[in-house]
Amino acid sequence: MANTGGGTLDWVIDEEETAPNAAPPAGAGSAAKLAAPEQVQHSAKELTSLMEAANAEVVADGSFEAGTPNPFWNESSTNFGTPLCDLAGCGNGGGTSFPLTGDWWSWFGGIAAYEDGNVSQSVVIPSGGPATLSFWVMNGTCSGDPADYLRAYIDGTQLWETTGVAAECGTLSYRQVTVDVSAYADDGAHLLEFNSEVFGTDTTNFALDDVSLDAGGGGGGEPCEVPSDIPWLSLDAYNGSNAGGTDTMLTVTFDSTGLANGVYTGNLCVTSNDPDPGPGNGTDQVIVPVTLTVRPPTAVALTDLAAETDQMPAPVGVPMGVVAAAGLSMAMAAGYALRRRRTQE
Repeated sequence: MANTGGGTLDWVIDEEETAPNAAPPAGAGSAAKLAAPEQVQHSAKELTSLMEAANAEVVADGSFEAGTPNPFWNESSTNFGTPLCDLAGCGNGGGTSFPLTGDWWSWFGGIAAYEDGNVSQSVVIPSGGPATLSFWVMNGTCSGDPADYLRAYIDGTQLWETTGVAAECGTLSYRQVTVDVSAYADDGAHLLEFNSEVFGTDTTNFALDDVSLDAGGGGGGEPCEVPSDIPWLSLDAYNGSNAGGTDTMLTVTFDSTGLANGVYTGNLCVTSNDPDPGPGNGTDQVIVPVTLTVRPPTAVALTDLAAETDQMPAPVGVPMGVVAAAGLSMAMAAGYALRRRRTQE
């Protein structure tokens, strides 16, 4: 934590565990989608229950658990009839596409040919407060073609995009996307739409799940809005003060003890008396994403180690048993410096 200004910087770090990711399925086989899923037959009673549950949310059935044909989402797909999928019907694309929660998700692409997929529904966004669209996305595999895309729209206006050359390509975990849609909070009906085109140079898989819209208490909310303990992470200090021109080194320790294989995500939420907004997020809070990936053990054969050979020590704070039991991939965003600028009197 660095203070490059002249005054005293006081800071506090909170934790927030985000939605746990499903463990990536076994990675054997083709990245292509197997086929369209079996259609779900809903009784009149089931449809009534679904409609009643949907009334509590701005976005109805944001996790697509009603299956296909879906009573809330309009669906289209050039090759499969619908982007909606379950594992039984669509497979998992060699471990590159799967649901975040539940049994269903929306899988765009999935074929080395031209494919246009779309899901949409009409939503009424209440007025009187801010509104935030939230959804979870995974770029399980990408063709490398920048023309491949998945986009979010309201009323035909593009709000967000990822492509076949995005930095997240090949990452087998979901990430949360939030978009301010307060401009549409007017008690009117608006078309929420996710559309994708892939052009067949190779297979691209975009996965979408858990869509919500928070309009004054109805949905996903902003990152760090509700801090919570991250049980697999700890810091050696959670608050402090830095005089001008000084810095404090912080140690973040990850511990996979007792965790199943999978991807675990969270945020470190840094607040301070820094008069400037946090870098890159336009708020008074700096949000640092953290990720822990727990994988199955990998056998390693060590030969010809002489007694005097220097050997790398175990990671600080991680028990040797944990190192032997699971491979760890740890990622933390690049260092952030909080600056308190010297102001003219």
